[in-house]
Amino acid sequence: MVRYARQRDGFRCVPVAMLNILKWAGYKEFFQQPVSIKLVPGLLSSLCLTTREGTYSSDFGIALGYIRKLEVRYIRDIEYKRIKYCLETGGIVALDNDYYDRRQHKWIGHVCVIVEYDKDINWYRCANIRDNETVTIINSDQLRYMLSSGPNKPNGWMIWKKEDVDQEGEKSTGTSR
Repeated sequence: MVRYARQRDGFRCVPVAMLNILKWAGYKEFFQQPVSIKLVPGLLSSLCLTTREGTYSSDFGIALGYIRKLEVRYIRDIEYKRIKYCLETGGIVALDNDYYDRRQHKWIGHVCVIVEYDKDINWYRCANIRDNETVTIINSDQLRYMLSSGPNKPNGWMIWKKEDVDQEGEKSTGTSR
């Protein structure tokens, strides 16, 4: 089982999401550096242009291009059925959605990674869904609420390991066409 990382500050959600995607994809090294939490303040923060104000999610899509083992599809205004499809076909979803910060009294953008779906009990395992939480389990109602709350519709990146994608870019079903 993958040991995911948690965000230890209020502004590095995108680099932590990148780290968790690298871990999920099975990388041991990235740009000749071990894949560990030590990548977050340096290399990953520079790839995603992170400041104390946060990270722009537009840089996230560009940075994902450096992870060559991945098939990535950006979905604007991602819907529940797309997330479920991606997870059911062996992928993960990086979700860019807003949450309301009660301390600051404002909506804040945040990127987390949905790494698993269990259809038997209808729950989702999310990495870094909130600051200082490594893995959180949510049910389908909680995910639907995340997708509908906030001032902006969430965007997402559907991500698969390249060996799971056939030549035409469709998910491999294991059967001939």
